[in-house]
Amino acid sequence: MKGKFLGLILVVLLFAGVGIYMFYQAEQTKKVDAIAAVQVTETRENFEDFLNKFLNDISKEAHNYKESRMVLVSLVKPENLKNSAYIQENEALAAETIASLQTQMDQIMALFETADQRVSTLAQSFDEAEKAEILKRWKIQRDERSAQFLTYFQSEQDILAAYKELLQFYAQKRGAMSVDVANNKIMFTNPEDQIAADAISARILELTKKQHDVLKAQ
Repeated sequence: MKGKFLGLILVVLLFAGVGIYMFYQAEQTKKVDAIAAVQVTETRENFEDFLNKFLNDISKEAHNYKESRMVLVSLVKPENLKNSAYIQENEALAAETIASLQTQMDQIMALFETADQRVSTLAQSFDEAEKAEILKRWKIQRDERSAQFLTYFQSEQDILAAYKELLQFYAQKRGAMSVDVANNKIMFTNPEDQIAADAISARILELTKKQHDVLKAQ
């Protein structure tokens, strides 16, 4: 009788032990799942933070570029061409500004390459389905933005070249030109010089309008 009683106790203890073990395993599984869920959420938030920061950085760089670009525009204004010394300085400053703008273009496009590497790293933390969705979403953003910048920078090349040409022309003809600041006019002694300068100025306006129309259509 005593042996049966002890056996029954052992059986009860065995089942209790199994139950406790299964409960422990279930709790551990819940903890692992909870940790995994938190990690996925953090990864998603990391991606959202990255994307927002990237778009913000790109916008800032574009703003900085346009600010630098305004320097070049100001150099051909009559009030900055009032004497020969100004004209010579403007030609040199234009060359420096254009070189700086070219560097800024390269830096902006390089941001896309760096971002590609960052997204690739972040995507590894997702399962295959979500990874594909993240990469697809990034590709749409990247392609749209990079296409806009490429189009803009390609059109910039002709415009910058025209500004450089105009300032070089002013420097060459500085002894035979005058300015009327009040009426915003630049005048040349030789009619042929006037025609040549006006043609370059008109080309700048035409290229700028074309650039605006192309960007507006995107």
